[in-house]
Amino acid sequence: MTFDIKLYTSIHEVPHHDWDSIAPKAYVGLESQHLKALELSRLNDLKPYYVLAYGADGTPQAIAYFFIMTMDFSALGTEVPPLVRKAVKTWMPNFLTFKIIECGFISALGESIACRNELNLSPFILKVSELMEMVGKTENVDLVFIRDIPFERHSFYKPLYNEDYDSTLGFPIAKMEVKWNNFDEYLQSMKKKTRVNIKQRLSKLNDPSLQVECIQNYGSLADQLEKLWLQVEQKAVQYSHERLTAAYFRNLCVCLPEKTHIIAIKKDKEIIGFYLNLVGEREFFSAFCGINYTYNDDYNTYFNLYFLTLKEVFKRKKDIFNLGITSYDFKTYTGGELHPILYFVKFLKNYPRGLQD
Repeated sequence: MTFDIKLYTSIHEVPHHDWDSIAPKAYVGLESQHLKALELSRLNDLKPYYVLAYGADGTPQAIAYFFIMTMDFSALGTEVPPLVRKAVKTWMPNFLTFKIIECGFISALGESIACRNELNLSPFILKVSELMEMVGKTENVDLVFIRDIPFERHSFYKPLYNEDYDSTLGFPIAKMEVKWNNFDEYLQSMKKKTRVNIKQRLSKLNDPSLQVECIQNYGSLADQLEKLWLQVEQKAVQYSHERLTAAYFRNLCVCLPEKTHIIAIKKDKEIIGFYLNLVGEREFFSAFCGINYTYNDDYNTYFNLYFLTLKEVFKRKKDIFNLGITSYDFKTYTGGELHPILYFVKFLKNYPRGLQD
């Protein structure tokens, strides 16, 4: 199929009706309003690009979203102790810091390429990769990433190998197929020891000083949410990708008023922990959490927020609970399954800039 390609550098330029006629409804990631929230929030100082392809008859046929950002790859693993990493960064500030162009999401998971007819997906993927490389060379980018490709969809992306891309396994995504009618049924499916453990921890929410709320309009709480998220981010030793801000929480709440909410635990009316969720037609994605660690041991805040969120999944009758990445032991222990994903990677330079300083 021959595509008439339009490339935009702002979501405000994109014809939203055309874009959303292609964007998958099962999950929120590619919807124009979600991308608008990201652009308005300026997370990680992203420079976004939006690809909209039309057919010969003028109907929208395919979309893709990618962006440019600078990323510190030394923050993506545990092999180097933090003190060693800090020392190396003092000596070489740009060590393992790359300017990348990425077809994916900064604050979600999943493919950011979609096509009306999947028979046309492979040629469209090649067209998107061509655009990314063209932009990347103009912007002096080091690496091209096309990420979060489900392993079972690998065949659509195979033509990239002919364009000097390599594939590698990325962080697997933990998902739970929701095959129970309610939370009680779910608990009964667990081994007795696990079931007792869950009930014991949930009983800590019976403390009279605690309140649990599902808050749809959380924009006014954005400053609190940023501070709580930062506590979690500062403890992360395995993965550091996005840098959330109060602006992100405010814009997400405004742009997706019916498709996002937080599950919050409050102590004496002050939030001590929350889960931020994105709700598609089929998938319920637990995107981020924030914790006041002063109270985490007393109330098992992280653990209990997870199960409070699962209760909301049942309430909204969703098919898939997307648990995200990291903390895999906990997520598989509670019923999640790991789904392997692929990254396609290509160097645009002969050497990584971060190693030459």
